Amino acid sequence: GNMNIMKKTNLLRSRTKKETELNNSEQRYRTIMMSVGDGVIATDTEGRVEMMNPVAEELTGWKQEEALGKLLEKIFNIINEETRKTVENPVRHVMREGKVVGLANHSLLIAKDGTEHPIADSGAPIRNEKGDISGMVLVFLDQTQERMAQKALQKSELKFRETIKYLDEGYYSVTIDGLLLDHNQAFNRIFGFDLDK
Repeated sequence: GNMNIMKKTNLLRSRTKKETELNNSEQRYRTIMMSVGDGVIATDTEGRVEMMNPVAEELTGWKQEEALGKLLEKIFNIINEETRKTVENPVRHVMREGKVVGLANHSLLIAKDGTEHPIADSGAPIRNEKGDISGMVLVFLDQTQERMAQKALQKSELKFRETIKYLDEGYYSVTIDGLLLDHNQAFNRIFGFDLDK
């Protein structure tokens, strides 16, 4: 009988040790998730919010307390920037594919107060010890700055092209081998090319 108690105690001890380790690693994950610069939302398999970090709260306009247990669609409202149509909820996508899914470009996140943020995001399944999917983690970042820089660049490039196109001087650029890369209308006029045909 004595041996039995010893065995049980050891079993219990190793189980408690495992649980402590698990809690520690869980604490570590939480700490990482809470301090990372991206928005992070964790959901269960139904797509109900289990955790949000401060960045996610800020971008969605929802506090974690309010969001807990609510469906991700309600909290994480995304539309396509061009069509303004609702984008498929990443949870469904991840659950279906069972793997990390990068989401469509040009997504806009509509915050609770109607503020729009262009975002880049991806979803990944969370698996339990058995390897079954037990939920999903969504990571997204605000791309307002990048998108603004991109648009400014496109605008200045367009301006440059327009300027050159209607310049009175002939403009052209060639490769090292002398292949014509680019030219404007004045160039055509000066050299008698008719390139509109």
